[in-house]
Amino acid sequence: MKISSLRLTNFRNLFDVSLDMSFETIGIVGENAQGKTNLLEALYLLSCGESWRSAVDTEFIRFEESFARIDGNIGDDQINLSLIVERSVTGSGAKKGYLVNDVRRKKETFVSYFPTVLFHPEDLVLVIGSPSQRRKVLDDVLIQAYPHYSQILTQYGKIVTARNRVLDAIREGTAKTDQLVYWTEMLLKLGAEIYQFRYRFFDFAKQCEGKYTFNYMPKIVCATDPNDEKFVHDIRQMLKNRIEENTHKEIMSATSQYGPHKDDFGFCMDERDIALYGSRGEQRAATFAFKKIQLQYVEKIRETRPVLLLDDVFSEFDRVHREQLADLTHGYQTIVSGTEDRFFTEEAFKFEKILRVRKGEVS
Repeated sequence: MKISSLRLTNFRNLFDVSLDMSFETIGIVGENAQGKTNLLEALYLLSCGESWRSAVDTEFIRFEESFARIDGNIGDDQINLSLIVERSVTGSGAKKGYLVNDVRRKKETFVSYFPTVLFHPEDLVLVIGSPSQRRKVLDDVLIQAYPHYSQILTQYGKIVTARNRVLDAIREGTAKTDQLVYWTEMLLKLGAEIYQFRYRFFDFAKQCEGKYTFNYMPKIVCATDPNDEKFVHDIRQMLKNRIEENTHKEIMSATSQYGPHKDDFGFCMDERDIALYGSRGEQRAATFAFKKIQLQYVEKIRETRPVLLLDDVFSEFDRVHREQLADLTHGYQTIVSGTEDRFFTEEAFKFEKILRVRKGEVS
């Protein structure tokens, strides 16, 4: 899978930019706060419909403009993907629209066309960050592999929020426990599906592990093969039993305490927890190993090679890991951003095109 052209209109500090992207390896160089990461963010938005940087859609729109638009031509069939962000009349919010060949589509359809894998400096949270940060990264992997996973995850989040409100009402004496039945059934249904996706990924990761291992720490442990038809039934029953045994604890805390929203995973080398006992170099290396598995998994499930987006990786990796990263990019369309010209002259990456960004202008 490749992108051949990109056009940005009123996107962040980029006013009107049209770029030929029909190259195997593209470099984007510029000082900080000039707009180079905005280009990668635009590509990621075409892929995922969301940004890894901001949860506020109005920030995508250039100052004093009413809309922002991203257009890209994807693949051999030249499918046109367009993402439009329109500021509300009051200016207090914005809404996104997703178009495929100028036809409006649902988000889950839109994100099925252009798989990407992103490396960026904040990826270090994989090792030393919070469980919620690791879950976010894991979910991003699965959305790239299974676009409809995004819809399941969104629905699940709403169910947990609603169920927590009922738990709080029961604790306060304004609701009865039988009002939990519906929300618990929905949590079991969607939670079991999410568990299956996550177990499948870590089952794949075990087959690829080398120096580093990735330990999945689910709230519910299931021995059934995640590719087996019995898996969903078994893990749903296990989750149901755990909730029924601890409903009083959930009521006391007014929190749904069991389900994939409580999962975590860790990084080890020679049975050492890298987060606690690893050097910064080892933490970077473990992150690199995980991202490599992500790339392989997305390619396997989607049956096409995703586009690699590398944001400022030169500042995070030493020469050895930069060379390994360059080896990893062979055969993939790769777009790399950085701040120093010297990194873009390294032989390993063999850039076919270099874009320079300064004050929102690209040359």
